[in-house]
Amino acid sequence: MSSSDRHPPSDEEKTKRRKRINVSVGILGHVDSGKTSLARALSTSFSTASLDKNPQSKLRGITLDLGFSSFVNRREILTRDGKETVEVDVCYTMVDCPGHASLIKTVLGGASIIDCMILVVDVNKGIQTQTAECVVVGEIAVKKLIVCLNKIDSIEDEEKRKAKIVQVEKKIRMALSKSKFASLDFVATSARPGGGNDQDVGSKETEAKPIGLESLVKILGERVPKERFEELESKATTLSSTSASNFLFAVDHCFAVKGQGTVLTGTVLNGSCKVGDFVEIPHLKEEKKVKSMQIFRESTDRCARGDRVGMCVAGLDPEGLERFLVSSPKTVPTFDRAIVSCEKIRLHKSEVKSKAKFHVTVGHQTVMAKAIFFGDANSSSGSSSSSSISAALTSETLAGAVGTLSLSNGDTGGNNKKQEFDRQREYALADELLHVSEVVKKETVAAEDEKNNDSENQNEDEEDEDTANVFAKYCYLEFEKPVTAPENALYIASKLDVPEGSNVCRLAFFGKTLSCADASKSPNFAEENLRLFSVKSRKGTIERAESDNRTCVCKGMFKKESDLSSFRNMLVWMDSSAGGARGRIEGSFGKTGKFKVYFEKEIDISNAKTSRKITMRFKRFVYDKSEKRIMDQTGL
Repeated sequence: MSSSDRHPPSDEEKTKRRKRINVSVGILGHVDSGKTSLARALSTSFSTASLDKNPQSKLRGITLDLGFSSFVNRREILTRDGKETVEVDVCYTMVDCPGHASLIKTVLGGASIIDCMILVVDVNKGIQTQTAECVVVGEIAVKKLIVCLNKIDSIEDEEKRKAKIVQVEKKIRMALSKSKFASLDFVATSARPGGGNDQDVGSKETEAKPIGLESLVKILGERVPKERFEELESKATTLSSTSASNFLFAVDHCFAVKGQGTVLTGTVLNGSCKVGDFVEIPHLKEEKKVKSMQIFRESTDRCARGDRVGMCVAGLDPEGLERFLVSSPKTVPTFDRAIVSCEKIRLHKSEVKSKAKFHVTVGHQTVMAKAIFFGDANSSSGSSSSSSISAALTSETLAGAVGTLSLSNGDTGGNNKKQEFDRQREYALADELLHVSEVVKKETVAAEDEKNNDSENQNEDEEDEDTANVFAKYCYLEFEKPVTAPENALYIASKLDVPEGSNVCRLAFFGKTLSCADASKSPNFAEENLRLFSVKSRKGTIERAESDNRTCVCKGMFKKESDLSSFRNMLVWMDSSAGGARGRIEGSFGKTGKFKVYFEKEIDISNAKTSRKITMRFKRFVYDKSEKRIMDQTGL
């Protein structure tokens, strides 16, 4: 494909205002795989933030920030009714992401603005550590993945080159066979034949012609999200609007221009905006009037979803501003508490514990936050035995979930479907966030441990917490600093304190925001929105049965000074070896901590082999510790 096939719009075309579709393409991969060279070879228009123009990038010889460039490819498409063919300019914005491990926060910040992804792999090195993390980002953020096997010109012998390409492709397909990208597009390229340093860019005309770009552009055209074409008709209405309704703009660079104002460059995530509209910088609570706009250095009077735009506003000090959101006024909240959906990332092998702190990336922001996981407890048992998980997860669910990566609601970042969360419902705390396969494993181990544990347990007013195997669907995040994000925003939680060079996946879990608040304005947010409970258990023994063989004196569950009033009428069960008889606590017996239990049927404890163990399980609510709830424990 010649450079004329990928071009910025001519003056005539701009006058005609051709129909245009915007697609953001993330270019990710391990450091020094040739990402910036590929972006440069594909693109015909370049923003002020492209091709490693950052002075530190030149000094260190690596990409340090997101780079933006673009090209336009013309396509013919059918209208919705299928009766007419129209020409459409597809504008591809290339988002060049850094590959160095220490810059993963920048990569995660770019995840929210890309529609599809090109994974660049050095054909001589294959999959490397950062390659794997990039795949995880892709699984979370996009539906389409193209693998670009780059630097094929380094293998001069044609037969050896073909063999190497086949070998690497096979290994990558095998590595990604359990991911959602089991079906992949592969393209063999050489973005910059002969090599060279991307920080010392010369004239394209003096360099060797790149290899494989025609195939890559063709595949990109075939992978344009369908919703982009469906937006064409609605976009015309949106662009003629007199307001900035639903406008959302992710700013990645900000700088002052003498005599004009402050220029904000970034990507339009939603809605539209025109020159003269008022927009808000939510985290500053400031509104500014849009003075002018440029799209890849071409002046325009409007922008819409997908556009890479430079927006000039007056009266804004860029000092201290880096990445942030701009929106239509009063539509995007700033918060430090959030209820979110969550899913553990399959490749993260370490434990993801409740009450632990994680680096949470929302848009361009990465802030430390404490995570508390919770989800559904089996209402029929409340136990941690294998029966509880099997009731919550069918065999069909397991078959589709084990070895995959997906949001709990089946959404992978491609639409705005909001997961249902009922603030009036009671949810169980989870000790840690588990992948489905881990849940099954832990349930099996717990069942075996319970089966083999025959020793008498004298709790004496101590409670065992039984929350380890709750299948968590949600998480409560407490941020150390306020963040700004729209409702239903994608987030990614990571452990970025892992030593550099460690061969581990640092990305831990992800999901979308469901409900959020500012603690200074809503100090009781958790209490009012979260009915969270721990499953508590106490164990004791039957000392003797009275003459009716139903009323029993029991011990070992409470201290002598304990107030049993809050436990009156709580259910207890005998050990399954004794028939699992059920009874209720009537009250204390004497002043030694003993108590009476009345069973629903006669029991027989005369046999020395019959277990006299009894167990009480109940709900204790996190934000109202005085409240205790009886749990139905059928089957214990």
